[in-house]
This record gives sequence, structure tokens and C-alpha cells, in this order.
Amino acid sequence: MKFTLQNGVLQTAMPDKYIGTPAKDGSWMDIFNNFSEAFIQGELELIIKPIGYFLRDFGQFLWEWFIFILPDLMGYGAVFYGALIILGAMTSKGQMMKHLGRFGAYLIAATCILGSV
Repeated sequence: MKFTLQNGVLQTAMPDKYIGTPAKDGSWMDIFNNFSEAFIQGELELIIKPIGYFLRDFGQFLWEWFIFILPDLMGYGAVFYGALIILGAMTSKGQMMKHLGRFGAYLIAATCILGSV
């Protein structure tokens, strides 16, 4: 496409015209253009869309599974962090507040997730 600069504004040299002559109906360029459009459309329908639908459905399945199992995970987390606190006290390492802080953060996040669904 050709451009010209007129009064500081960039404009096309021929606004409503082709550069050269347009392809005639039935010419080899028209046939090639139709073939490439059909090929790209077929590629979208056969490859891209099924992959996109699979990823969308799989992500939705994982999210639903995560929401379903989240209360159980929080219960197991309470037992796990309780055991960590006990083991920390037994080995004189302490760090009870670190474990309680982590569990509290996870519990708040789980409550927000479950409350919004």
C-alpha cells in the first residue's frame, strides 16, 4: 500500500483502489486465496478448537474437584500442622507460631474460596 504525507497527515495514495488491478473471479490467485481460507478454517475446526475445548473442560473439572476436596484438605492440614507443632515441641525447636500462621493463612484462603463459590 502506498502512503503520502499531506499537510502533516499520512494518507493512502489511492484510498478506495487496489495497487495494480484486482484479481478476476476464477483466476489462479482467487483460487489460491479460497484454498488458503478453507485450509486455515479447517485447521481451526480440526486442531485448535478441540484443544481449546479440552483445556477448558479439564480446567473446569480440576476446579470442581479442588472445591469438592478442599474441606478435606483443610482437615488433613489441621492434623498435619498439629503434628508439626507437637514434633517441634518434642525436639525443642519450637516454631509453633510459624506453623499456626501458615495454617491460619491457608484456612482464610480456603474460607474465601469456599465462600465465593
